[in-house]
Amino acid sequence: MPNKFVIFKAVQAVLNLLALVLLPLVILMKRRFSVSTVKYIKSALSWFVVCLSIISGLASQAATMPNQYRAELIKVIDADTIKLRLELYPKLYQEVNVRISGIDSPESRRGKKNGQQIPECEIALGKKARAFALKTLTQNVALVVKNIDPAKTKYAGRINGELWFDDKNYGLYLIKQGYAVEYFGGKRDIWPCHTN
Repeated sequence: MPNKFVIFKAVQAVLNLLALVLLPLVILMKRRFSVSTVKYIKSALSWFVVCLSIISGLASQAATMPNQYRAELIKVIDADTIKLRLELYPKLYQEVNVRISGIDSPESRRGKKNGQQIPECEIALGKKARAFALKTLTQNVALVVKNIDPAKTKYAGRINGELWFDDKNYGLYLIKQGYAVEYFGGKRDIWPCHTN
């Protein structure tokens, strides 16, 4: 039986090869498909690469970083959804939207929750939460995504996982600061706020 290091390197080589082959394919597809179709295909390919990296991490049982990825902040979408650049392997990066597991923060954009229009007071709270998240995450360069849950990847092209900064759990930190509440699935209610 081959040792774990050989398996790990073989999977890493396959992932690198896939990245080299798939990128030109996506560029060529832009000429033939609509923008939304290309975005969908890119999202599917991103998921494919992330899932392969998780599977390879489990297969290799590498003690250095099991289900843990260094990350670089790209954008704070909402306090509970962050766009990050994950380092899957050395020199292999993937941009993903991470839905922070275990929390819900107020929405910062107009829309509906459970058939109800999101009130302006929740949007104002959401903008404050997003600004706090941006300030918190830009001050801390050591970002790590842990415990990605492939079973909870239904969130509109987002992965579900924990975000850590300076050895602090970002989700728990937001809860302590009052910018999020615990959330483990199901319907999300309108935030308790007062409209004037």
